[in-house]
Amino acid sequence: MTCCSMLGSCARTQISMPNPRDFPRHRRNKTFMKKKDTTSVPLRHKTRGRPTPYQFQGLFLPSIQWEMKTEGVPWHEMENEPNELGSLFRNLRRQDVDPTSSLTNLLPIIQAKMQPNSAAEFKSAVQAVRDGAFTDDLLMQMPGNWACFRMGADKLQSPYFDEYVTIETEVKAADVALDEGNYQRAAELVQSNANLRQYWSDENLRNLASATTPNATLSPRLQAWLQLQVSVLAKWAMRESVALQAQQNCGSLEHLLNALRDDGSAAPGAMWLRAMVRLTKAHSIAEALRLVRNETLVEDLPSEATIKRWSRGSLFPVASEKLEKFIRRVSLRAGIADPNLNHAEVFESAQRYYWAARRFDSILWFVSLAHSGTKAPKTESSDCVHAPSAWLRAEFKRLQGYHS
Repeated sequence: MTCCSMLGSCARTQISMPNPRDFPRHRRNKTFMKKKDTTSVPLRHKTRGRPTPYQFQGLFLPSIQWEMKTEGVPWHEMENEPNELGSLFRNLRRQDVDPTSSLTNLLPIIQAKMQPNSAAEFKSAVQAVRDGAFTDDLLMQMPGNWACFRMGADKLQSPYFDEYVTIETEVKAADVALDEGNYQRAAELVQSNANLRQYWSDENLRNLASATTPNATLSPRLQAWLQLQVSVLAKWAMRESVALQAQQNCGSLEHLLNALRDDGSAAPGAMWLRAMVRLTKAHSIAEALRLVRNETLVEDLPSEATIKRWSRGSLFPVASEKLEKFIRRVSLRAGIADPNLNHAEVFESAQRYYWAARRFDSILWFVSLAHSGTKAPKTESSDCVHAPSAWLRAEFKRLQGYHS
């Protein structure tokens, strides 16, 4: 799937931080940035376990490992794939073993998913890597990491994947300029490409062009990534039938960004839970719990204490078998409360709504990161650029109008 990681040199600036769902939202603003070397910006927080690295792939696309974590697919599960595929993922993560042997053994599977002309070029490129004859010109002709991943993950539904493939094709020259340390050239290439330019403000392009170290590029790249994240979600909400169906059953995606507290901060997980309560026609979370637990073993569902933490916004609902059973029970109760609803359709809608809430939660975390280390991302539509929730609400509304 991710079969071009070793083909040529892509800038892999690393942001290391804890998993944003490992600690409550009200404590997240206590993270801070501390320079350690010229290529990484570690963020430290008092939490268990080792910090999770988030790496850009090229200029402002996320690495596949970063994206999979956001999607809730642990990388270790990909490494557990049978035969050579799992070995390839392990080699890509460790970056201490030449993966071309695994890649060569996987070539028949990869080529079967490619167009004939692309398959021949890809085979030639892999052979060039093994022969030590790979060039930047050959790299520019090849499908990138996301294109290769998409071929292997063709059953995955995320709208982000196809957008990344499109951008990856157009940003290759800027990626090369970034890798060479020619940040002004990278900014010029973005400026001249309308499809890339929409994610970059004038200020961010100036900051990229004037950067003198890799770390100095992190802030504008992170803010461009944020614009991309919100844009894809806004377009999905306006155009995709599954998104429209989810909003018809569960409520507008904008509701997930409603303020939970007096300070105007959003908690998408808490808003998602309230949508689930509405589906059961209950008047309170306690009543909804009694309804969904009917004829269901208590231990098969999230505990009452856990659900209360969801409701307060101190914990985002983590994907699990118990959460899936909870959603299924909610959809069954929704069908009982309103016979006009198809519980299978509601179940899918609730899952899609949860996916959107999780993406919003991730975006909010990284907006907080951008605010903590730099000036807030600015747009003409932002009423309060110092508040991550206000910025996200304003940008999502603006981009919904743009994509409509």
